[in-house]
Amino acid sequence: MMDESQGLDIPIIRLRPLRERKVPKRAYDKILASIKAIGLLEPLVVYPEGDDYVILDGTQRYRACWNWAWKSSPAFWDSAGRPSPAIAWSTKCHPCRKAG
Repeated sequence: MMDESQGLDIPIIRLRPLRERKVPKRAYDKILASIKAIGLLEPLVVYPEGDDYVILDGTQRYRACWNWAWKSSPAFWDSAGRPSPAIAWSTKCHPCRKAG
């Protein structure tokens, strides 16, 4: 059993947000424009659940990738199903996501 976090490309249809979070249209449009211009710079943070992956960080990036009809998205996850350093980092760096 591997006990490290790893990155991989996950099919978009196998991703689902943990929580719905609304952002202003202007902010979402900036995300769309950025991904169109330079690609996705920060992978999603996910954990496996059954055959799918739950998005812990990156819901708006996921939606933008869906909007651009991407087949898959880069993601970072812990293969052992434990909270990974990436997940802990994500929560600490994004205080607005703590409230959920």
